[in-house]
Amino acid sequence: MAQTYTVRIKNGTKSVKRCRIFLWWKKYTCIRRENSRVYYEKKECSRWEKNHMQRYCRRRNLTFEAVPTQYTRSSNYRSLFFAKYPSPTGKYRCAYCGKKKPKDKITIDHIFPVHCMEEYPAVRRRAALFGIHGSNDMKNLCTACMRCNQKKEAKMGIWILKGFIGKQPWYWPLRRILTVILVFFCAISRAKNIYACGMELDKYITKIKAGKMYKYMQTRELFSRGEKHEKQDVTYGG
Repeated sequence: MAQTYTVRIKNGTKSVKRCRIFLWWKKYTCIRRENSRVYYEKKECSRWEKNHMQRYCRRRNLTFEAVPTQYTRSSNYRSLFFAKYPSPTGKYRCAYCGKKKPKDKITIDHIFPVHCMEEYPAVRRRAALFGIHGSNDMKNLCTACMRCNQKKEAKMGIWILKGFIGKQPWYWPLRRILTVILVFFCAISRAKNIYACGMELDKYITKIKAGKMYKYMQTRELFSRGEKHEKQDVTYGG
């Protein structure tokens, strides 16, 4: 199958609006971003058309971008994902936080972000190491709740690892078991520390009591000696 491209034409040293009639004739779609910047895009372009538009943009001082079609965002990846991974309960687990959400409240996230796959060939090579050869490859998709999806955005780093591990069905039960085991051993260690502290406290209290008893015995002995001397003085005086 011949390689196709998604071609984007943006402002360069000249404005792209000057060529809007030609681009409309070539069936390019005008896309307006949130920052009010306008660019024109056409999908499924052949190699010949890509090279032709590249030469045109060079002559017109426009910015030219061409991305292989498989690395751009498709319109049906969500439905394809749910068709391949149906849930008998109707709920899906977020790969990043582990929370279960119904189908209408779960999103399908690209582990390697689409923006990075489009812009950086190095990211594509890194994704290929995981067997991923397109942004909408099922290996690059995972379920995510709204909160985690918005928090991740186009980040990579630890999010890549969390996405690949979190989408595995064995990960969350194993994590729960390991958490219970860890809490159990922490509780035992804490109990041992409390017991050891209690024993030390008992020894300390015993020492205090022994010291008080020793002082009490000394005081009592002194008083008894004083009484004896008083009795002797009375006897001699009489």
